[in-house]
Amino acid sequence: MEIIFLLPVSTDSYLRKRVNGLRHEGVDPVIFAFERNQYPAKPWLGYYTLGFIKNGHYLERIPYLLRATLKVRKHVKGNSIIYCFGFDMLLVGWLACLGKSRKKTLIYEVADIVELLLKKGIIGSFLRWLERLLSKKVALLVVTSKAYVDHYFMDIQKLYNLPYIELENKIFLLDLQDVRDTAFRKERNDDNIIIGYFGIIRCRKSLEILKETVKRARGRIKVYIRGILIDSLHNMKEDLLRWENVYFGGPYTQDELNDLYSKVDISWLPTYTVMCQIKWAKTNRFYEACFFKCPMIAQLGTQDGILVEKNKLGLIIDLNDFEGSIVKILNIEKHHLQVWRGNIIKLPKDMYVYTDEHKLLLDKIKEITIR
Repeated sequence: MEIIFLLPVSTDSYLRKRVNGLRHEGVDPVIFAFERNQYPAKPWLGYYTLGFIKNGHYLERIPYLLRATLKVRKHVKGNSIIYCFGFDMLLVGWLACLGKSRKKTLIYEVADIVELLLKKGIIGSFLRWLERLLSKKVALLVVTSKAYVDHYFMDIQKLYNLPYIELENKIFLLDLQDVRDTAFRKERNDDNIIIGYFGIIRCRKSLEILKETVKRARGRIKVYIRGILIDSLHNMKEDLLRWENVYFGGPYTQDELNDLYSKVDISWLPTYTVMCQIKWAKTNRFYEACFFKCPMIAQLGTQDGILVEKNKLGLIIDLNDFEGSIVKILNIEKHHLQVWRGNIIKLPKDMYVYTDEHKLLLDKIKEITIR
């Protein structure tokens, strides 16, 4: 089965695992993707480029999206299946099918909600209207968290009958063949605790709390940060490099995950962006921390936080309580880490590693294309 995949960026590991998961089940992927300067991973081999596009600046993307539509349209034929990642690419996929004979199948995957879709005012209202219109033409909605369906598509968009499937952003072992399923960290004789903050660094509150915590800990707590600072935090890069007991190592690839998690005692999950958004999302860092048997610090009230608290996998903090968060982190002891790590080891592996999810997804796609 051939599927046309429309990717908002060519190098994102989450998009790669989805395409590779379906490829492993026998799908022949035709990949179209934009390039960006944010992600350092290797791009696809043999994909069709849609050109370079900036991060953010959503309204400025319109000319690029229209040009992308023309490129994709040339490849849409017969009963094409178009798999769209995110609202931008759904618009491209829908436009590419306009006026084409025979029915096309649109699949829409949502891993986060664009902030503009949650804003009040004319632009936000128009974009929500457009997404409602396009969503009604979608044969299948794929979400990385069911909370998107419950609290966004139903509560806000009032779309109650969308056919959907939840496909969490778990670890895909075939993409990580050289990665072990546990972090081999030598036990130290000191009481130092190292916090690891990995991925897209988008939360100023997190950095401020970590900075103050390290300052008060006087060397007992250290922070290891690896990843990409979003544009609005880029001015903090030089400041980060000067912080005592904080190491900022810049971008990383999946090949470095073993090394990253072997260097830390506890993983930082909280992200404070759009408040309703953080309550719905399930972060990739949660699944990675489970895979590497690494205790976690999670945000109160989030999907991650609910799981961490329920299964006693780490510490729960509230980023809105600056002082309270710092005190809780300062009170972490080695015996807490041992208990939390033990609870992670007891988790069923299918909670954080893909098993047959992509087969179920493909079966669903086959089902809707036969109708």
